[in-house]
Amino acid sequence: MSIISLIPRKVKAKGSNPNSILDYTLLENFLFEEELMSIRLLDSVDKISINKAPIILFYPGCGSDILTPLIYLEKLFCNNNYFHFIFNDIDNTFDLIKTILDDVQIPFSEDNSKINFFINNKNITLEFLQGDVFELIYNIKYDIYFERTFRIMKDNHPEYEHIAYNNLNKNGVLISDSGFHNVKKLNIPKELSAYKEMVIAIKEQD
Repeated sequence: MSIISLIPRKVKAKGSNPNSILDYTLLENFLFEEELMSIRLLDSVDKISINKAPIILFYPGCGSDILTPLIYLEKLFCNNNYFHFIFNDIDNTFDLIKTILDDVQIPFSEDNSKINFFINNKNITLEFLQGDVFELIYNIKYDIYFERTFRIMKDNHPEYEHIAYNNLNKNGVLISDSGFHNVKKLNIPKELSAYKEMVIAIKEQD
């Protein structure tokens, strides 16, 4: 497996561009070959629509991973165009996220702790929330719960998955690469997850 090294830098906000697109040739510098291969499997997954705007996506333990949720939005949520991201990590990785956006040529506007940008006609506001998710999770509600490589962090918090699912709004979507065994899952390729346990579920009731 190759090593991907990322160095944050101060990126000047250039203003959002409604014509910005995800250029997959540029993404190759930030994703492992295995990840790029699994992305192709998303084309076989049924499209999802949420009747709300903006749609709130919560991503705990995000690190610098801005690209994966963007790919999932493009592939699965074709009919939704307005999103509010709440990214969370114990470390402040906001500058690194902005650096990656700049490297893949997605310009953004910035206002305090939020940035705004477009990809493939989707208008996205991203808010970065630094702190311990196991304390913050009680006070956050969302329409999409997005989790990736978070298994080790939640192992010592057996109550976490229940709380995370409970705080998902009705008709919301759970996307996780492991766990969440007691939810009604869509029939999707398990190989989407490195653990071969990919979960996508729609919460039908509060």
